[in-house]
Amino acid sequence: MPEVINISLSPQANHLATHFYNTQESYIDYSQSITKSPNDPDVHFKPTLSYDKSSSNYTPRALIWDFKGGFGSLGQFEYYQSANNDQDGNNDEWTGTIEQISSRPKINKSEYQIALDNGQHLPPLNNDSTKYWTDYSRVLFQPNSYNELHNWEYDPVEFPEGRLSLGQERKFEGYEVGVSEWKEDGKGIEFLENKYRNMLENCDGLEGLNIISELDSSWGGFSSELLRDIKDDYNPKTTIFTWGNYNGKRLEQLGNREILSRIRTFLELQRNSSIFIPMSTPQSLPSSIDPSSLWQTSALKSLVFEPFQTLVSQRENRVSLSTIADNLTLGTERRIVSNVEVQFGEENLNFADTFFIRDRGAPHTFSKSTVHKPSRQSSASDIVELSEKFQKKSSLDDDSKKRREVDKSHVDYISKIPVSQSSSFPTFLKSSDSLKTSLEITTRPKKTLQEMKTFVSRFVRGDERENMIQELEVLAEEYVFGWEDSDGSDDDY
Repeated sequence: MPEVINISLSPQANHLATHFYNTQESYIDYSQSITKSPNDPDVHFKPTLSYDKSSSNYTPRALIWDFKGGFGSLGQFEYYQSANNDQDGNNDEWTGTIEQISSRPKINKSEYQIALDNGQHLPPLNNDSTKYWTDYSRVLFQPNSYNELHNWEYDPVEFPEGRLSLGQERKFEGYEVGVSEWKEDGKGIEFLENKYRNMLENCDGLEGLNIISELDSSWGGFSSELLRDIKDDYNPKTTIFTWGNYNGKRLEQLGNREILSRIRTFLELQRNSSIFIPMSTPQSLPSSIDPSSLWQTSALKSLVFEPFQTLVSQRENRVSLSTIADNLTLGTERRIVSNVEVQFGEENLNFADTFFIRDRGAPHTFSKSTVHKPSRQSSASDIVELSEKFQKKSSLDDDSKKRREVDKSHVDYISKIPVSQSSSFPTFLKSSDSLKTSLEITTRPKKTLQEMKTFVSRFVRGDERENMIQELEVLAEEYVFGWEDSDGSDDDY
C-alpha cells in the first residue's frame, strides 16, 4: 500500500496542512466500508483503534514543527493527554518521548473545537476564530507528530513571524539562524532518529514525501537541513515534493541579506527535491479573501496542494507521486515549477508569478500537468463526460497522427472525487465551481537564476561563492530553449 508523509514547518505551512487533512477527512464515509470509498484514507492517514477500542480512527501521517505557542490550545486537549496516560498499554501509536506542547499564556479552546468535541452543531468560522491552525483542525494527530522550537515564540497578532523567547526583539529570519536551530543540541538528529524513523516504520510502502515550509524566514534554513539529512541518511531515492511559501516579493524588492537568504534556501531545497514548487498569496484575490488571514490564504493554496495529493489516494485512476514528478521533469534536471495556477468559477489565480523575473517574450513551456476536479453539484454523468472529454483530446484520428505527434509534455489528470468543502473551509468556493489546478515548468527560471548568479558574484565571499555560482550557471542552462543570446544581468543591487 502506498503511503505519503507530510512534514510541515511554520504556522503558515501548518494552516495549509490543516486544510488538506480536513478535506481528506471529509472524504471518509463512516457509514460504509472504507474499501468502498473512492478515496483511500490509508495513503495519508494511519488507521488505528480508538482509545476504548470501540471504533477506528485515522491519524495523519504527518510531522509538524511550530513555534512555542504556535499550537494554540492544543496543550489542553484531553485526547492528546490520554496518549501519554494509557496505563493498560493500549496505546500503539508511540512509545517514546511525547513533546510537551507549551501554551503561553493560556489559550482558550475555540468554539468550533468545543462543538467538535461534544458532537454539537458547528459554528461558522471567521478570521478572528481561526488565528491558530488548531482552532479548526478536524483530525487528531499522533502524539509524536508535534515538534516545537522552544527558543522561539509565536503570537498570531503580536509577533506572527516568531521572535526569540523571553521577549527579545529578534525575529525568526535569516537562513543561518534556521541552520543553527536545526543543529542545536542535536535537535535535528534526535527528531530524525526517533520521530521520523517511527513514522517510516508505520508505512508498508512509502510513496513519497511532501515538505511544506517557507523560503523567506529561518524556517527555510531549518527545512534545508532537515531535507538534506532525510535525503542523505533515510530516503535517497524517494520522491519528494517541496512546497516553498515565499513572501510574495520579487527578488529586486528584497534587501541584500534577504536576497542571499532566499538564494541559499532555494538552492538547498530544490537540489534535494524531486519537484520544487514556490507559492505565495496571489497578487489578485477574490474580493471575499482577506490577505492577512492565514486561514483564508492557506485555503487558497490548498487548492494547489490537495488535488495533486488526491491523485495518489483516489482508488480509480490512481497516479503515483513519482509519475507526477516524471511527467513534469521528462527525464531532465528541470525540477523548478514556474507557473502555479488554479481556476474556479471566474477566478484564475497564479501563485508563483512574483518569484520569477520576467524575460523578453513569452516563456516556452517544457511540461504542464493539470488536475481537473468536478464540482459538488456534478452528477455521475457529468463526471463521465469530463473523463471522456480528455480521453478524446488525447486520441487523434489517423490523418492527425500523420501530421503531428501526441504532445506528451502536457498531461491532464482526471479526479472523479468532487471538490470537497469541509465545514472548516472558507466560503469562497461555490457548490457549482469545478476546479482546475496546473503545475508548469517553463523557461522563466533562467532569468531569475542568472540574476541570482550576478548577486552571488558581487556580494558573496568565501568558499561557498564559486560553488553557488557554478550551481546557478548549470541550473540556468536547464531552462534554455533553442538558441538564445547570452544574457547577462544589467540589474544592480
